[in-house]
Amino acid sequence: MDFGRDYPAVSADRKAILNILITGSSGFIGTALVKRLSSDRVIGLDRVPGPADSACTHSYRIDIADREGLFDVLKDVRSRFGPRLDCVFHLAAYYDFSNKRDPLYVKVNEEGTRNLLEALAEFEEVGAFIFTSSTAVMKGLNVKDSGADSHGRLDESSPLGSLLEYGKSKRRAEEVAIGFKDCLRVFIVRLAGVYALECRLIPVAHQIASIYKKDIGSRFLPGGGCGCISYIHIEDVLDGLERMVALRDRISSGSVYILSEEDCLSYAELYGIVSQGLYGKSSDSRPATLPSQLLKGGVYATNCLRYFRTGRDYFFKPWMVDHSLLRYCFNTGKARRELGWNPSHSLRDYVQEILGELKVDPERWFRVNNICL
Repeated sequence: MDFGRDYPAVSADRKAILNILITGSSGFIGTALVKRLSSDRVIGLDRVPGPADSACTHSYRIDIADREGLFDVLKDVRSRFGPRLDCVFHLAAYYDFSNKRDPLYVKVNEEGTRNLLEALAEFEEVGAFIFTSSTAVMKGLNVKDSGADSHGRLDESSPLGSLLEYGKSKRRAEEVAIGFKDCLRVFIVRLAGVYALECRLIPVAHQIASIYKKDIGSRFLPGGGCGCISYIHIEDVLDGLERMVALRDRISSGSVYILSEEDCLSYAELYGIVSQGLYGKSSDSRPATLPSQLLKGGVYATNCLRYFRTGRDYFFKPWMVDHSLLRYCFNTGKARRELGWNPSHSLRDYVQEILGELKVDPERWFRVNNICL
């Protein structure tokens, strides 16, 4: 594994084949991680089959919320691959965009994480347990709020406090994982919004689709579109996770790392880049502004009208208005210093690649992102 001269010294020629367990192996990140680690023994766990199954050494169909079934699966893993796992990547999680208190947040994200950790305790050794959390656990900031550096960026020590049910559940799952840090080598990775060539980042994909279809609602952004979240390309995620595997014996158990681009692309900037990329400089790339309460009412009315006409929900929800007024930008200095990790992509520059994929085959792009054309 060659990590480059600027990184902390690790073996550039790793010949040992590792035993690696990945939950959520059929998901977007899981599929990419399985392929990246295909030279190792990769054991995939997911409740549904997926394209990465063929790249796994062995795959299991299991829901981590099924405690008894999970213990049986890991017993079989021990019998097949031995009592030691070099690394466990815990990617499996429940989320949706309704932002309602679904019992699955507790059952899967919290209890499922505890089930997995307790089942792993029966192994002779687990080299690293890497829990993939989200920057959604953190408290977003207004520009004038305290808790950020001079550039308005949050870091691993910044306050937590999500507006999202998903973010709240991931925070509680982090606490479950940290509770095992004295008996297992536990690491937390908070990922920004992950994108790829076909986009695959659900909120951004819907924003692009809305502009592509010239949906009037795409023009209206709360606060003039000054809010923002940070992003990260899937390849940069994989680079960071690989770094953690290589350095697992040198990192303190319980360590938390943010993997994100440091460039902050506001919603208004993203609107302008997408609009011009799709329709040229002649397009109106300036979003319109409405008071938040009025915009919430408009989104609610659109939801009702869309469901009445088509029987399908409108992706954008009133709660998103409040969320989009906040800034989620991150200082990733800790990951750079301790992991020697440095992202090589920027969504600001990469949007044109995503739009290129959309223009070449709109039908496929919409299908991959699970959006109706």
